[in-house]
Amino acid sequence: MTAFVDWLESLDQRRTVLVEVDYLAEGSSGTLRLANRPFISRPDDSPASVPYDDVILGGLSYGRDMGGQNSGSLANSVGSVSLAASPEVVEASFFEFAGQSVRVYLGDQRWARNEFQLVTVLTAEALEPTGRSDYVLKFRTERLDLADPLTEQTFTVGPNVDALKPVCFGQCHNVRPVQVDEAGRVWAVHDGPVEAISAVRVNGAAVSATKDLTTGTITLSSKPSGTLTADVVGAGGATAKGIILEILSRLGNTEIDSASLDTLPVDAVGFYSRNPTSFRNALDGIVKTFGGFWGFSRLNVFKVGLIDRPKGGSSVALTPDDILLDGVSFLRRVRPATEVNLNYRKNYTPQDANGYEEPFSNVRKTSPGIEEIYPDAELKEAEVLLAEKAGADTEAERRRQFFEKPLRVFEVNAFALPFAFEVGQEVRLIYPYFGMEKGVDAVVLAITDEPLEGVTELRVLING
Repeated sequence: MTAFVDWLESLDQRRTVLVEVDYLAEGSSGTLRLANRPFISRPDDSPASVPYDDVILGGLSYGRDMGGQNSGSLANSVGSVSLAASPEVVEASFFEFAGQSVRVYLGDQRWARNEFQLVTVLTAEALEPTGRSDYVLKFRTERLDLADPLTEQTFTVGPNVDALKPVCFGQCHNVRPVQVDEAGRVWAVHDGPVEAISAVRVNGAAVSATKDLTTGTITLSSKPSGTLTADVVGAGGATAKGIILEILSRLGNTEIDSASLDTLPVDAVGFYSRNPTSFRNALDGIVKTFGGFWGFSRLNVFKVGLIDRPKGGSSVALTPDDILLDGVSFLRRVRPATEVNLNYRKNYTPQDANGYEEPFSNVRKTSPGIEEIYPDAELKEAEVLLAEKAGADTEAERRRQFFEKPLRVFEVNAFALPFAFEVGQEVRLIYPYFGMEKGVDAVVLAITDEPLEGVTELRVLING
């Protein structure tokens, strides 16, 4: 990408955006090719000698933004594209675009098509007229299936017939199974195979049971006389990576950045739900346990990441030449922590039984004397899905160190160089104000690209 980055930094540009939109026309697939300048691919390009309709008038901004302060799912924001009503666009407005792929390329009008850089992959929603001479191409902000239930499997018999089965991923403590048969002898902890069912209890007291790991069920000799619970290691093993891969396998058609999953800690986690829950809820709970983020990259690849304080050493710099006039502004200060309080080892069925009363175990990490240095320091609390004390201790200490000093968040409006950036990446920010004259290290929290305008808006985290 070096040549592309060099071009982004140059003044000799005929910035051209090519948009390829897949569609269905009475069941047959095709591609609508659009541009903001006249452009025809060359004979040795792929596709060869194909014109791009010079109809893009404006719009086309897209961004990724963590849903939480420093962690969470990457919420996508996508602006629509305004198009002139060419004959090709008018004809295409009768085609089906919902859910179809959109590829956006950036390059120079003088280049071959094969030299253009793919900068994002989006999902179309509709192509509609907004007037006699204008149309709009709308996009979906995310994959709709992220809101779907984690399972589509339902009970076919018993008191819960037609209800969705429970789901269990990772190491889960004291879950309440769902009754399968009318007699109340068979109970389900998952909609399929699990790795282990280590204990079965009624009202907190151990009982004997037949554990079928291939079906994720427990069979008792008779209907329980109280609340039935169990400790389970569900699908995907106990690590975040294994669980995420198991969950994504249910989504289907998902390209995964496997290397990013390797950055997640290997401490045991667990997620259980006996009620319908979405892919988004499960992924959010798992990744936010480690203060991380997850989502789909510009190129529609699933990835996760961990946000840390800026550490320095990045070879990528944003200088005043890359930044718009008055393009840096202060947004907020992240206050330090007097104490980090983590609730972990979720008890999925609190009950009046010895050892099972509390909904969570708890671990605390303090920074003694921090209020004398930072009077506005505050308590930081969170519920996490960690299953063991050792993992909770490690995560609480990581958060204590993260919040032991203030952080600041700035907005940076830059020229197109940040098209090459990703959320979670560390960069060097040099700017003649805000104490940044000699440069500060910054971690990217959010990116909004506007390829037609050649600008990018960043939100970055810096020490201090």
